[in-house]
Amino acid sequence: MTGLTSYTDLLDLVDNLPMLVRESRRRRVLTLRDVCAQTGVSINTLSRFERRIGTVTSDSLVALIRFVADLPVDADTGDPETNTAETNSGQEG
Repeated sequence: MTGLTSYTDLLDLVDNLPMLVRESRRRRVLTLRDVCAQTGVSINTLSRFERRIGTVTSDSLVALIRFVADLPVDADTGDPETNTAETNSGQEG
């Protein structure tokens, strides 16, 4: 996935996100249930979203974008997972 360079790119990403989620899920040979476990998005919401017949909350939207970008997500909160060892490695103590 390439970086976003404009507002139009962001709109295109959001517009194409249902297709991107489905393609990413299938490419990784994951079930809807697998993606739900990784993102914290309910199976009904995810299924409807992939078929473009439902909407998602902003938290779910972020979790699904991170899923497509193959970035870790905390399934309980939808927040990005952080590696505290990496975060703290540059700090003196």
